[in-house]
Amino acid sequence: GPCHGGPSELPPLPKPQPLVIPRSAAEEQRLRLERLMRNPEKTVPIPEKLNEWAPRPPPEFVRDVMGSSAGAGSGEFHVYRHLRRREYQRQDFMDAMAEKQRLDEEFQKKLERNKMIAEEQTAKRRRKIGFRNSREWWLCSSPGSDPEQPLPCCFACCG
Repeated sequence: GPCHGGPSELPPLPKPQPLVIPRSAAEEQRLRLERLMRNPEKTVPIPEKLNEWAPRPPPEFVRDVMGSSAGAGSGEFHVYRHLRRREYQRQDFMDAMAEKQRLDEEFQKKLERNKMIAEEQTAKRRRKIGFRNSREWWLCSSPGSDPEQPLPCCFACCG
């Protein structure tokens, strides 16, 4: 009936797709693209860039402080080993970050240098073309009305 929504109001079921097992990476890519293009209006979730791994910050309060007595128990070695591994990971991470920062700075300097060189070349060409497009150049290069009078090379020096 009209109150509870009968079978006539249900949307039609989509026909089941045959199960295709991709045999290569290219075929897998093709199948994914086909699945995406079946419904082009549907929004596609684009995953965010994953953050880089960073070491865990040191604890605020250390409960299990190693004792100062000479003999260590058999379990203390494993605790020490884990602490040492974590510290080495932290140092490696800091070294990698410093190297990345250095490379980024070098890249920025290189970009700046290339930009300066390009601007200098552009200015040089602009000066050259600017003179060629000027009235003086056209007057110098056009044949004079008076063949006896020498043409001025430019108005800057020959006026």
